[in-house]
Amino acid sequence: MDTLRLEINYSSLQHLPETSRGYRTTDAERLTMIAAQGYTGVQGGDPNQIRAAGLRFTDGGSVRHPNQADAVARSALESKAEAVTLHVGTGFENDAEMDVLIRAILEATQKHQVLLYIETHRATITQDAWRTVQAVQRFPEMRFNLDFSHWYTGLEWVYGDMEAKLEFIAPVLDRVRYIHARIGSGGNIQVGLNTPDMERHIVAFEQVWTRAMQGFLATAKPQEVLSFVPELLHPSINYARVFPDSNGVYLEESDRWLESWQLVELGKKCYEACNL
Repeated sequence: MDTLRLEINYSSLQHLPETSRGYRTTDAERLTMIAAQGYTGVQGGDPNQIRAAGLRFTDGGSVRHPNQADAVARSALESKAEAVTLHVGTGFENDAEMDVLIRAILEATQKHQVLLYIETHRATITQDAWRTVQAVQRFPEMRFNLDFSHWYTGLEWVYGDMEAKLEFIAPVLDRVRYIHARIGSGGNIQVGLNTPDMERHIVAFEQVWTRAMQGFLATAKPQEVLSFVPELLHPSINYARVFPDSNGVYLEESDRWLESWQLVELGKKCYEACNL
């Protein structure tokens, strides 16, 4: 697994309840816990603290206007981020406007020699799988952070021919170099893995992750790596679901810290399947 990096998005540890196994009161304690668990890197947070803990640092950002791409790349150089995942645009762009944004990101990547990965995400230029595939045809040098939950829920992926859909998005999957791991259902973008009826959704995500990993192994240059990064976000931004207990107190449906490592185990299983 030399080319697979197991990282965690720092937001997965934000606002954890005290009942979580991952609850800690300081950044230093959190980073020590992350390293001890077996993660090799962190996305977001303080880059100096993260590296001092022996972990790699990657970052995230957004490019809503073409002139922001260069600034994002320069910021990545300053922080020594090994990669940056990007929300690009708003989703209201026409093809010409979409191309201007993509071109700006590719130019900044080349100019500054930084890794800028366009994320598949709702309310961005990649919210639609069809348009994203067409963009790859125009810009085959694009590289992606695959957050499949946005397509799975937003495009009702549960309906239709899964194999045909995988074949159609293959040009995107072949260019994935970063994966935000989160599993949703047909109606919710982040759902606890032990929730009833989740098994079929887990199987679907495993299929997509495995296909992306196969694409990476088939197309990656010798120095390239694939990051697998659980990103389980908190309720205040409408990701983790909450339900009332017997006293009417709303609690998260799962422990995001424990579930993040469950996702890692699924990712490792997918990667190992590629090498069989």
